[in-house]
Amino acid sequence: MARDLLVASGMHSGHASLQEALSAFKRQLIVDALAMHDGNRSRAAAALGIERTSLLRLIRDLEIDVEPAPQLGRPRADVVPHES
Repeated sequence: MARDLLVASGMHSGHASLQEALSAFKRQLIVDALAMHDGNRSRAAAALGIERTSLLRLIRDLEIDVEPAPQLGRPRADVVPHES
């Protein structure tokens, strides 16, 4: 997984900064946690060991797309990271 993140962030080729690699790693952890908890932000935050408000800030700052579920207006499990 770490190698995949390095390749995805461009770090493997020597073109990504440490900050870019960390952002890619954080983004993947958040996307995985949201998917594992069916888009429930409170449970995903708890699984990551952070406050829900911190998770919301990271979602915004890392530009992670979280689409609301049509029936309840809550995030769906099929979150997709924003491509930059």
